[in-house]
Amino acid sequence: MLKRFLLAIVMIILTMLLGGSTLRQGEECVAYYGAEMFCIPDNITLKTWFTPAPEYMKGNAVWYSPQLMEATAIYRGLDLKGYLDGVSLMSPADIGKTVWINHPDLGWEGPYLVVDCAQQNHMYGVIVSRDEVVEVGYTTAVRWGMVNNYKVYEYRIDGVEVYVGETLPYYIEHASRWSWKFDIDISPVNYRQQFLDTLTFTSIDEGRPIIIGPTTWKMPDGTIFENLK
Repeated sequence: MLKRFLLAIVMIILTMLLGGSTLRQGEECVAYYGAEMFCIPDNITLKTWFTPAPEYMKGNAVWYSPQLMEATAIYRGLDLKGYLDGVSLMSPADIGKTVWINHPDLGWEGPYLVVDCAQQNHMYGVIVSRDEVVEVGYTTAVRWGMVNNYKVYEYRIDGVEVYVGETLPYYIEHASRWSWKFDIDISPVNYRQQFLDTLTFTSIDEGRPIIIGPTTWKMPDGTIFENLK
């Protein structure tokens, strides 16, 4: 158990330092993401990376390796006590926030604590290529029946809804009922489409933010970014 935990810590540090995209400067794609070699057309800006997730969104869910979510929480100085599990959203602006997840077959559950995010050079591929809205811990993946005893049954759950907030509102939990009763649209945002509609690219090196607290960054221009819950 200790060896797996220490290995998870090492994996986190190496991933943060090395990244996972293959840079191809000067070509039509500046990088290729994942095994599918999905084309990244340009580098997203820090503004895009630090744009928080929509309050209520829908997409796909994948899962972390054993102990990795717990190790990430410890590395960032976050406490999972009182939470069902840790999760990763796409933006660092969401770390430290509480979320609730609506599994298409199991219904709403939570609270979960956001302890991680996509790397800046992965964000475009994760959202656009894979339509991800959340990555869950191994414990949750086992409970959902995605994996057990290292035997994988599902790599991804489609059509997962995520609500970002300290508490899950009744009208969200019963969205379809409220939409019909009051003739109003209570639908989750298509995160992939919103991301494509609002993202910005840059061809210059904007620098790298420095983590100075679990939910606080010092930006390259010297300003302090503090996540809002």
